[in-house]
Amino acid sequence: MRAEGGVLGAEYLLDKAWDAEADPFTNAVRLVVHTLRRKLGEPQLLHTAIGAGYYLGTA
Repeated sequence: MRAEGGVLGAEYLLDKAWDAEADPFTNAVRLVVHTLRRKLGEPQLLHTAIGAGYYLGTA
């Protein structure tokens, strides 16, 4: 929410949400994003910026 629509990379999210021992090649961020998208429903609020990360928004 603090990113105000900015794109946050998976590495950044992994660093902020998991401990320092988290495997940088894990797909945990992808799985959590997938689960959040299902729970948030439509309209989709969580988007992927291909090759960059994720962002919140309506477009």
